[in-house]
Amino acid sequence: MTSFTLLTEHEVRKLIEATPKKSCALDPLPTPLLVACIDTLLPVITKIINLSLQNGIFADQWKCACVHPLLKKLGLELSFQNFRPVSNLQYISKLTEKAVFIQMHFQMVTNNIYPELQSSYREHHSTETALLKVMNDVLLKMNLQHVTLLILVRRLIRSIIPSC
Repeated sequence: MTSFTLLTEHEVRKLIEATPKKSCALDPLPTPLLVACIDTLLPVITKIINLSLQNGIFADQWKCACVHPLLKKLGLELSFQNFRPVSNLQYISKLTEKAVFIQMHFQMVTNNIYPELQSSYREHHSTETALLKVMNDVLLKMNLQHVTLLILVRRLIRSIIPSC
């Protein structure tokens, strides 16, 4: 793969239809309004996405996010460790990211480039299948009476990320 394929207006419309319609405070136009005006804005949105794909540039404004704390589970105590940061990105950045992902994923699957044991971004592969593989490997080694050690690393976020 030497370059991205430019999208047609029809492909961008399908992308918009398949993408959650969440707005971000950084969006220049609220997502519901953009979707309501899709017939008028579709050529412009298509051009913006295609320019990004063609030039290999992801606009700096698209890299900014509004970060909000979200409680991990209902009923947990309202303390720092029970929250996770959620980043809200501009809608157009999500569309462009999805367009890139679709093309990259297609190439990776078609050319069998994904590592055999990679779980993310693959159908029928999940955290559960990855854990089952690790557990199976440990049990097989134990059955062979090999010493088995499993080390799990947990990353802690210690700084407070400001919200927009």
